[in-house]
Amino acid sequence: MFRKCILHYLARKICIICLVSSTSSLFAQENIHFDNIDLPDKIFSNWIQDIFQDSKGFIWFADGQGLNRYDGYGVKTFNASSDVWGSVGCHYIAEDKHGFIWGGTFYGGVFRFNPALEKFEFFNHDTTDHNQRIWDVYVDKDGFLWIISDIGLYSFKPPAPGENFEKVNVLKYVHNPLDSTSLNTNAINTIFQDRQKRYWIGTRTNGIDILYKRVPDGKFIHYPFSPDHNSVVGNNIQDIFQDSNENIWIGTQNSGISIVVNDTLSDNIKFANYNHDENNPYSLFSNRIQKIIQSKDKTIWISAEYRLQKVEFENFDFNNLKFDTYTSNLNTPALLNVNEMCSDREGRLWISNYGNGVAVRDPAKYKFHHYKIPNSEIMSFFEMPGSNGRKVWVSTGAGLYLFDRVNNKFIYMNNPKINRFYQSRFNKNVWVGCTRFYSSISVVDTILPHSMFCGFKKFNPYTGKTIVLNKNAKTLLAYKDGNTSSHYPVNEIYDIEEISEKYIVLATHFGIALYDQQEDKYIRKPKGQLSKLANINGKIIDLLYDSKENLWISVTSIQQRCVFRFNPLSGELRNYLNDNLKLQNNIVYKIIEDSNGDIWFAIRGLGLGKYMYDRDSIVFYDLPKDKHKILCVKNILKDDNNNLWLSGTYLTKFNIENGSYWSYKREDGLQDDDFFQWAAYKSPATGEMYFGGD
Repeated sequence: MFRKCILHYLARKICIICLVSSTSSLFAQENIHFDNIDLPDKIFSNWIQDIFQDSKGFIWFADGQGLNRYDGYGVKTFNASSDVWGSVGCHYIAEDKHGFIWGGTFYGGVFRFNPALEKFEFFNHDTTDHNQRIWDVYVDKDGFLWIISDIGLYSFKPPAPGENFEKVNVLKYVHNPLDSTSLNTNAINTIFQDRQKRYWIGTRTNGIDILYKRVPDGKFIHYPFSPDHNSVVGNNIQDIFQDSNENIWIGTQNSGISIVVNDTLSDNIKFANYNHDENNPYSLFSNRIQKIIQSKDKTIWISAEYRLQKVEFENFDFNNLKFDTYTSNLNTPALLNVNEMCSDREGRLWISNYGNGVAVRDPAKYKFHHYKIPNSEIMSFFEMPGSNGRKVWVSTGAGLYLFDRVNNKFIYMNNPKINRFYQSRFNKNVWVGCTRFYSSISVVDTILPHSMFCGFKKFNPYTGKTIVLNKNAKTLLAYKDGNTSSHYPVNEIYDIEEISEKYIVLATHFGIALYDQQEDKYIRKPKGQLSKLANINGKIIDLLYDSKENLWISVTSIQQRCVFRFNPLSGELRNYLNDNLKLQNNIVYKIIEDSNGDIWFAIRGLGLGKYMYDRDSIVFYDLPKDKHKILCVKNILKDDNNNLWLSGTYLTKFNIENGSYWSYKREDGLQDDDFFQWAAYKSPATGEMYFGGD
C-alpha cells in the first residue's frame, strides 16, 4: 500500500524542462536585475572600493580593512595585522603574472598577497617615503606593475616567487617644472595601457598625459582641457578604458565623458565630448563619472554620479549616443549609489554601492526557459535531424513527446519509454535504449499491437517510430560472471556506444551486451579481445568511447562500484577502483571527454574527477558543500566556451581552464534544485542545452 501511494504521487508530479542557451547573446531588457552578495559583517561598512577578477576566476573586493575573495558561494576575508605597516587597508587591486595580488592602501603604501599561502608582504617602492597614499595599482600588458601615489608614478617588474624585493628595479616618474616632457603633475588618479601599448595617465588637475614607451627618460605628451580648441572634456580624469573597437573612453570628475575614436598612433588626437543635458533624457545622467567598463556582450556600462547607465554597442553612432539610465526600485535596490564596477569573463556585471555592499547581474540567469510536461519525469532528449533545433524528442516516464519549439507545444506520441538516444557515427541510424517490456507501441497513427520487444531498438527520428529488429535480434542477453556461455536476459538499456562500424556496446542492468549492426544480431559468444567484456558484471550506467579508441565503463552494483577502461584492439581492461580509493564507495554517473582529450567523471559525493592520459592519473575537484543539501553531480555537458555544465543538485558551470565555478539555484531562475540523471542534452544545431528536472 505504501509503494502504491509513492508511485501514485510520482505519477502526478509536474516536471519541467530547463532550456539553457550557451550561444545566444543577451537580450536587452527594460528591467535589469541584480542579486546582492552576502558579505561578512567584518567587511568595513560594506564599503567596497574596488572589484577585480583574478586569473582563476575568483572575484576580489577591496574595502577599508583588507581583501575579500568571493568563490561563487561565499566571501573569505583576509586582513594583515596592523604591525605589518602603519595604516592598514586596501583600496585598489591588481594581479601579476605569478598570481600574486597587489593592493594599494591609504597612507600605508603597497602590499603583495600570496593567495596560496594567504600571506601579506609589504613592498617598499620608495625608500624615501613608505607611508604614501596610493591612488591606483595597475598591471600592464607586458606584466609591469604601476603604482600611482600622491607624489608620482612608479613602475617595476613584479618579483617572481622567492625573488628578493631588494633587487627590484623601480622606475619613478615625477613632475619636473624645468622639463616640459615630464609628467604634467604628480596629482594622478588612474593609468591605462591601450592595445597600441601607449600609457594614458589621467591626472586630477591637468587632463591627460600619454607615455609612448616605458623607459627611464620617458617623454610625456600633454592633453589638458582647453575651452579654445578641441580637447579632453575636463582636467580631473577619473577613469580610462578602451572598448573592443579601439575607442578610448575618458570619464571625468565633473565634466562628462570624452571619446577618442579609433585613434591611430599620431599625436593629433581628436576628442568627442559628451555632457549631461537636462532637456535630453538619453544624455549622461550627470557629468560626474566614476567608472566606465565594457561587458562580454560589448555593452558599455557607466557609473554617473552613482547611477548606472549603458550604451548599446551595436549600431554605434558617436554623433548621437544614447545613454540609458537605470534607477533603483524594489527589484533593483542595488542600483542606488553605484561606485565601482567590474565585468567578469563569464559576462556577469558586478557593482559596489556606497555603504550597501556588492551586487551582481548574471545574464545567464535570464536565459533559463521553463517548459512543463504534466504527470511524468524527464528521461532523455534527442533533436530531430534537420530541424535546426525546432523539433526535439522528449522521453518521459509516461512515454514519448515531440516538442515543437516553433509553436511551443508538446505532442504526445505514446510509448516507448526511452532511456537513451544514440546516433551512429558511421551512418544515419538512430538507436534507442528502452526501459522494460511494453505490450504495444503507438507512434502517431501507427500501432504495433502486442509486440514484445527488448530494450534495444532502431528509431526513426522523423516519425518517432521504433523499428522491430529481426527474429535473431529479439532476445538480448548480457554475459554472466565472466562466462560467455551463461547469460542474463535483458530488457533495459542505460547507454549505447559504438566501438567500430560493426559493434555496438550496450550498458544493461546485468553487465555488457554486444550487438553486431552489420549482421543485425546479438553476439552471444564474443571472441578474441572482446571476450574480456564478459568480465564486467553489475549495472552499467554510462559508456564513453574516447578519441584514443578506449571504452570507459561505469559500473554500479552491490558487488562493485568502479570505472573500467577497455581497449578493444589490445584487450587491455583496467579497473580504476584499485588505483583510486576515492572512487571505491562512490557512483560515477557520467563520463565525457573534453577538447583537450581529458576524461571527466561526474562522481556522487565528490563532484568532479579528471583523468589525464599524459599523467595516467585522476585529479579531483571538490565542489563547494551546501549546508542544506548533499551535492551530487549526475550529468555533464560541454558548451563552446570551455565550460562544463554539471546537473544534479543545482546546475553548476565549471570552467575547464581555471577551475572556477558558478552554481545556479532556484533563486537564480531555475524551476527547482534537482535534475535527473540522463536528462541532459546539447543541441548540435543551436548549442542550446536541455536539462530535465522536477
